[in-house]
Amino acid sequence: MLHIYLDTALLSVPNYAYGIGLNNVQELIDRVTHFSIILSEDLPLRIIVADDVEGALAVDYPTHDNIQEFLEAEGLAHVYSTNDLFQEYLSLLDRSARPQDIGCFEVYSASSFVSAPPLPAGLGPARLLSETKRVFSAVAVHSGEPNTWLLGSSMNGTAGTTFDIAAVVESASHDPSPRDGPLTFSFNRPAKLVENFLELVNHSFANELWRSAQTAEELHLAISLGALALRRSRFPGANWNSLRPFSIGSEFMASLREHDCGGTQNYSNTTFDLCARIIANIGAAKVSAMGRPQQDRRTRDHAGALRSHITTGNPALRLLLWETETHLELANVGVKKALYIEPGQQSPTASVDLSALL
Repeated sequence: MLHIYLDTALLSVPNYAYGIGLNNVQELIDRVTHFSIILSEDLPLRIIVADDVEGALAVDYPTHDNIQEFLEAEGLAHVYSTNDLFQEYLSLLDRSARPQDIGCFEVYSASSFVSAPPLPAGLGPARLLSETKRVFSAVAVHSGEPNTWLLGSSMNGTAGTTFDIAAVVESASHDPSPRDGPLTFSFNRPAKLVENFLELVNHSFANELWRSAQTAEELHLAISLGALALRRSRFPGANWNSLRPFSIGSEFMASLREHDCGGTQNYSNTTFDLCARIIANIGAAKVSAMGRPQQDRRTRDHAGALRSHITTGNPALRLLLWETETHLELANVGVKKALYIEPGQQSPTASVDLSALL
C-alpha cells in the first residue's frame, strides 16, 4: 500500500513560506487543501501524520485564530475562508493515520542527519526543522520495503525530488527494528517527496505500486496511474476520463499469483504493462474476442469475453477480460492450452475513482 507521510511542518501556521512571498505561502496552503481532498476520496492509500503531531506543532498548531491572523498578515484574507481552511486542517489531523495506529516502525529521534541535496536554508519556524529531519528519517528508513513510502513535502520546489538521507536512529517505536536491528543504528536511504497527486502519474512508479499491491483496489490504482502515464505520452492533456473504464474481477488477483504474474514474480512487469496499455486506449495492445465460432458470453450480463497475449512462448499466458456495456473487467490470467475465463462474482469487482485528482 502507498503511504504518504506528511511533514509536520506542512500543517504549521505560519508555514515554511512565511515572509518569503505571497505565492509561496499560498502554494503551501493549497497543498494542505489538496491532501485533504486525497484523504476524502477513499483511495487505497494512507495519509500519515506524526503520533504526536499536536505536541510537535505546539504554538503553531492551526487554530481558527492563528489561521485568520496568518491570512491577514500575508494579505490572503480575501482569498481563503478561515472557516473552510480550519476544517481542512482539522480533517487532516483527525482523519490521517498515526504510525502507532498502524503498527509500523516509527523514528522518534535521529541524530547526525545529512541530506543530499541539503534541505533549503532558512526554514522557519526554525524549531520545526528538527521535526522535518525526523520525518525525513522516518520515511527514508522505510525505503525499499514492500509498501511504498513518500514524504508529503512542506517545502516548495521539491516535487518528485529524492533526497538521500543518512542518520542515526536513537529512539523509535520498536527495538529492535524489524529491518535494521537493535537501536542505536545508522542508515543511508532515499526519501522521495511529493507535492501533488499528479506527480504519481508515472509508469515506473505505477509499476512499483503494482508489485506491492495486496488488494484489488491497489491493483486498480496502479493500472490507472500507469495507463494515464502512457496516454499522456501520446496526448499530453489527457485526464482520468480519457482512460477506458475498467474494474478488477473477484478472481483476478489470485490468478496473478497462480500464474507467476503478481508481486515480484517473473511475469509481473509484463502483465502490468499489458493492463496499462489496454486501459490507456492508445492502440498499443492487441485484444481479440475469445471463443469460436462465436464469442463467449457471460450468462448474467451478456458481457463478451476478450483475451490478449502476455507471453508468446512457454508458458503461453493470456490476459482474459469481460467487455460489459460500460467497462472492461479484468477477469483472470490463464494458460493458452487450458484457457478458461473466470465469470467472477458480481459484487466484489473493485475500482477506484480518481476523477477529483486527475
